[in-house]
Amino acid sequence: MKEQKTDQGRLTIETVRKAIMGATISNSGELYASYGEIPQQCIDAACIICDNYAEFEKILQERLSSLPMIHHFFGRLIRNRLQQKGILGSPIIRAIFDDGQSLEQRLSRIQSVPGVDGLRREYRGSNHPDLGYLTDEAIVDFIAEVLVLDFLARLGFSEISKVLETSSRAHLDIMAEWSGKCYAVEVARKREVHGWQMLPYGNLEDCDAPSNQNRIRKALLHILASKENQFSRAVEVGTIDSTVVKVVAIRTSDYGFAECISQAERIGRELLAETGNWEHIDCIWLIPNTSVKESRWLCKSCTNTVSSSEAT
Repeated sequence: MKEQKTDQGRLTIETVRKAIMGATISNSGELYASYGEIPQQCIDAACIICDNYAEFEKILQERLSSLPMIHHFFGRLIRNRLQQKGILGSPIIRAIFDDGQSLEQRLSRIQSVPGVDGLRREYRGSNHPDLGYLTDEAIVDFIAEVLVLDFLARLGFSEISKVLETSSRAHLDIMAEWSGKCYAVEVARKREVHGWQMLPYGNLEDCDAPSNQNRIRKALLHILASKENQFSRAVEVGTIDSTVVKVVAIRTSDYGFAECISQAERIGRELLAETGNWEHIDCIWLIPNTSVKESRWLCKSCTNTVSSSEAT
């Protein structure tokens, strides 16, 4: 039986959260495998929203009125996304109805970072009603950069600034200082890896499986090659000095990579140690989840290594 509406026929926030949960399970192969099927209560909740979409938008706007940072930074992307298909699976909708309001808190902590307002112009998404997934990709990339800025502040970096977007191909994301050194940080969001080989029990990734370790290596190689070229151009044109510590911050989004973070750290160190391949990359910063203390810093020089355990 469908959940009843309350308060003069209005949908409840709990109804919306159940519908979002169903969309999240549907869009994640690992979650779907874990649940086996989408819970009926989630399906019913999504049907209620489909039948009362105007009411859903009203609830969303009421939520946004108490989330001024999300409204300020993501307002245009949210307006676009509301006109596109698959709205319940959008990461910004999950953030708006997140009980802990973690994105709002992060935005509040970084709102005074020089240049941060430029993020609103940098991530544009799509206006096409059938291309909501492109808007979602822009939103997730946006959230990844917000996360990195927040984590840098929590790790004790100073003079943090968001570098304004330019037409130059030598554009960098973030500059900061730590322990007397200048750091240039390029943010990369690793796209989700599919087809992880699983253990025969517990629906957990088999981190020792050669196929899974090859997936991790391939993902890291792709990112490092792209960022090596970008740092190389930046040094060549004088955007940064060669003595600046150049960091590739990799925000991962799938459970498999997070489960196998120790293997990812080992593979990352091996890649970073390859002679001649990564002349312009000094550190890799693996961020597998939303806990700064569980992120991993891999640096060529121990003097550049930041301890994530120092975060407050």
